[in-house]
Amino acid sequence: MIPKIIHQMGPEDKKDWHSIWEECHQSWREQFPEPFYQHIFWTDDMLRDLVKNDYPQYLEMYEDFPVDVFRIDFSRFCILHKYGGIYADLDFYCYQNFYKELDADIYILESQKEWGEVAQNSLMSSCPQNSFWMLAMEKCKEKYYELVDTDLKGMDYLKSFNEDWDAFSEVVKKITGPLLLSELCEEYQVSLFPKYEYHPFDHYSFYRDGKEKSREKFEELKYKYEVNNKIKCRHFLSGVWGKEIRKVYEMRGQTL
Repeated sequence: MIPKIIHQMGPEDKKDWHSIWEECHQSWREQFPEPFYQHIFWTDDMLRDLVKNDYPQYLEMYEDFPVDVFRIDFSRFCILHKYGGIYADLDFYCYQNFYKELDADIYILESQKEWGEVAQNSLMSSCPQNSFWMLAMEKCKEKYYELVDTDLKGMDYLKSFNEDWDAFSEVVKKITGPLLLSELCEEYQVSLFPKYEYHPFDHYSFYRDGKEKSREKFEELKYKYEVNNKIKCRHFLSGVWGKEIRKVYEMRGQTL
């Protein structure tokens, strides 16, 4: 049985939050209210402690990851393996409670075909101690040491891509992200949250448009899907992958 726990993660300082995250975050608390559901908000320190205390065999790799996004992705596997429950990215807006529909042991979000993926790691759910997550951790370790052969860390690692963000994104997806999960989903029986109900998609990511335009689009799309009662939640694709990527935007003078 999947526990009644909602997991989310993000910067501890809300000054680093995208302008839509607070409203998205609160939507989960409204649709999955306490005390009937437990809400856990994971910070960087909490995630490291989880790996250190419960998955110490991966701590060296976790600390060796060159940028934060690898740690963000990897820790999701740890959270769901230990606690189970529902994990959702901070830019997911929840329109209705879907807990009663969770009749399988594990769910991962169905991805968009045009992205070349089977599954997305932005919305996932499972019972605790599901072996799938240990398989994901092992596969991650295998991919990491196969694909990352450098001592560069942080901004130096990002600079090595010469702002080829598609190439950087591909590496992340293969090591800890959707391509890793897609590969495993094809090998093992995993239920998928149907994209038409949990990830309807008719626009491109808007986070590069800046704070005000993002807010305008958010309000428009939020209302559009509020009136469609088939939609459970919506990914607004504001994704800012960790502190290094946020630093890049700060250096460019762009607002999130």
